[in-house]
Amino acid sequence: MDHNVRLGLLIALLFVYMFVGAGLFHAVEPYEGSWWWQDGNNTNNSGGNATLPFSPQPRSYFEAFFYIVTVVTTIGYGHIIPMTAFAKVFTAVFANFGIPLLVYILAIIGRKVTDLVLAGEARFLHRVPGPYGRRTVTVMLVELFGLFFLLMIPGAIIARLEGWGFADGMWYTFVSVTTIGFGDLVSGYRDRSVEKDPNLPLYNFYILCKFCYYLIGMVWMATIWMLIGDVLPPIRPEAPKQEEKAEEPEAEREPSGTLLANQA
Repeated sequence: MDHNVRLGLLIALLFVYMFVGAGLFHAVEPYEGSWWWQDGNNTNNSGGNATLPFSPQPRSYFEAFFYIVTVVTTIGYGHIIPMTAFAKVFTAVFANFGIPLLVYILAIIGRKVTDLVLAGEARFLHRVPGPYGRRTVTVMLVELFGLFFLLMIPGAIIARLEGWGFADGMWYTFVSVTTIGFGDLVSGYRDRSVEKDPNLPLYNFYILCKFCYYLIGMVWMATIWMLIGDVLPPIRPEAPKQEEKAEEPEAEREPSGTLLANQA
């Protein structure tokens, strides 16, 4: 199978896995007030994250999908958390398969992007002395590219949409792309209309756009890791190959008594 076709199938599998997972999570973690919530399945007595002015439970399918996004990408804002025992077990099982799938996809895409960057390095940076010097310049250029196009510009856009300052917007993009996810800033909850109706089409589209942005940003991070890892010594150095000595054929021994018979 062609590598690009396989990559496309893996990406499609990831989206299907997450969309199905969001539906299942929304089913096992309904909004407060439903019969399932009132039937003694709440195992969290703290009432969720008290520092956030919104419910820690998904009120709609796309809020459940956004929770799944934070689980698979390991960002974990903590704005939505599993409250029932089934939801916690489901999250653990879902993450056990979803996170390796995403990491595998990021490794494939990151390697493809790295190969393109290395081709540009060989073409435009061949005059930079030394392989370490060329790789240092390459990593710095990739870092500056991501800083401007993946942190500053998206940060300014999100700050505009959320009513934050530019520093907060860039901080949000940084903790999201690096998967730190402190949870001190969570986008998408500023508008009062979202509080009244979490099923707004623009809000759902906003969640999908954020997920795509996270993927692009994480590919950028994977590319940097691979560019640096290619010039670092291996973690487990290869054992020196032992030279195989050519076996010399043993001289044929004459039968005992032959020498004396010849001399006789």
